[in-house]
Parts: sequence; C-alpha cells; structure tokens
Amino acid sequence: MRAVGSAALLAAVVGCAGAGSSGPQVAATHVDMQAYASQVVEHTNRARGAEGLEDLEVSGCAADVARQRAAALVGQEELTHAAMDEVFAACGPVQLAAENLSRAASDPSDVVGAWMASYGHRANIVDVDLQRVGVGCVPDGERVLCAQVFLGAET
Repeated sequence: MRAVGSAALLAAVVGCAGAGSSGPQVAATHVDMQAYASQVVEHTNRARGAEGLEDLEVSGCAADVARQRAAALVGQEELTHAAMDEVFAACGPVQLAAENLSRAASDPSDVVGAWMASYGHRANIVDVDLQRVGVGCVPDGERVLCAQVFLGAET
C-alpha cells in the first residue's frame, strides 16, 4: 500500500501472503526477529543497488510502526494493508509512505526476491521518492510475518 501526503490518498498494492522459496526454510520459533528484519533491509538495499539506486536509510520510527502493523496481522487469514494514517501521525510529516507485507517460512533473501517479482512490491522498493525504511517481523505460527514501511522526504 502506498499513500501520498497527509490526506492519505491511497493506492492499493497487491498483497504478498507468502514468498516462493529457493533458499532454506525457517521456523519462526527459531528465528531472531530483529536479525531477520535487518536482513530484509539488507537484501532490499542490495535489490536497490542492482537497479543503480542508493540505499534506503533505516528509520527507527518506520521500524516501530512496521512491528505494530505486523503484530496486528498475526493469525489473520489474509494480509491486508491498513490506511497509512498511523504512519503519517507517528513518523510525519512526510510526503509519501508505502508498505510491503509478507508471511513466509523462507529466508529474508527469498522474501525480498518475491517482492521484487511482484509489480506493486517492486515499485515500492525501487521508488526513488521513498528514502527511508523500517521493517518489523513477528512470529505467526511457523512462519515469519513482516511489514516493511517506507517513508518519503519530510515535508
């Protein structure tokens, strides 16, 4: 999901309920969620680098909101994007915000690979107007549920 300005004009992005796996499977009960989230950021920046783009700066505020958003989705059958109002309220003022979601039993590189294979998720990752990122991951059964929150420039 992506929202522009504090009025939160929303444009839906297709959800990513799971990631295809070419790498090792992970069991959420054995995963350090903070390390997993950091690896998602690392692989996201590698994907941006492969496109000739600068790394995203890590935002503590975006990571906090991402953890809250991920926790709110635990146990839900479908991953659904929430309005970005709470992102604007917590991390604003910003011109733009976006979100990617994933629930997977695969490693962080596979999660980012699945996002890069999805038009809407890829668009968020390679958007030059999005400059900061925070990732929050939580266990959801045997899978890892992650929210990736992007922030644009401050207004």
